[in-house]
Amino acid sequence: MQTRTKILGVVLLLATMPVPGQAQIGAQVSIDLAFPEPPPLVVVSPGVQVVPEYEEEVFFTNNWYWVRRDGAWFRTRDYRGGWVPVRPRYVPVFLNRAPPGHYSHYFRDDDGRWRPHQREEFHAWRERHPMDERRQWWGEHRNDPRMRQEQDRAWRDQQRAERDHQRNEMQQQRMEQDRMRRERDRENREHGREMRDQEHARREQERAGQQQRHEERREHEQRPDQRQPQPQQQQQDPHRDGREHGRH
Repeated sequence: MQTRTKILGVVLLLATMPVPGQAQIGAQVSIDLAFPEPPPLVVVSPGVQVVPEYEEEVFFTNNWYWVRRDGAWFRTRDYRGGWVPVRPRYVPVFLNRAPPGHYSHYFRDDDGRWRPHQREEFHAWRERHPMDERRQWWGEHRNDPRMRQEQDRAWRDQQRAERDHQRNEMQQQRMEQDRMRRERDRENREHGREMRDQEHARREQERAGQQQRHEERREHEQRPDQRQPQPQQQQQDPHRDGREHGRH
C-alpha cells in the first residue's frame, strides 16, 4: 500500500511539472514593452505594419502586436502590454521570413522615403528631429492618404529591391558556378595534356632505347673479330724420332 502511494505521488508530481521547451501559451510574460498611446504604424507588406522610429521591431497584423525576443515570438492586442508567447506554427509567414532586425529603425527620411536604417543613421536623424516635432508631424499626417501612398510605394520599392537582390545573388551564384566549372575544365585539360606529354616522353624514350640497341647490335655484327685463330703446332712423336734415327 505504501509503495502504491509513493508511485502515485511521483506520477502526480511529474504531471504538474512543466515540460522543457514548451511555452505556457496563454500566460503573460514579463516583457518591458509598452506604449503610452496607440503607436503610429507604417505598412511594410500587404496586411503587415511596423511601429516606426523605434529601436525594436514591433509589428502589427491581424489585430495583434508582435515582437520577437531571443528567437521567440510574443503577441498582444493591447499596446500597453500583456505579451504572451506564441508557438512558431501560429506566427504569420511574413514575420517568420523577415530577417531579425531588418525593420528596426524604420522611419521616413528627409528625402521622403520610408526605409530601415542603421542605428547610427537613426540616432542622427532623431537628433535632427526632436520628439515634439515628430509627435506633431504624426498628429498631422497619421490619417493622410498621401502618407499611405508613400508607404505603399516604399514597400513596393523594397519588394523590388529584394527581388533585384535575389536576382543578383542568383546571377552571382551562376557566374561563380560557371567560373568553377571552367576552372575544373581547365584543370582537366591541363592534367590530360600532362598525361599525354608523359606518355609521349615515355614512348620516345622507349623508341630511343630500341634504336640504340639496334645500332649497337648492328655495329657488333659489322666489327671484325680481333681474336685470330693461332696455327696448331704439330706434336712431336718421340717414337717417330727414334725410327727416323734408326733408318739412318
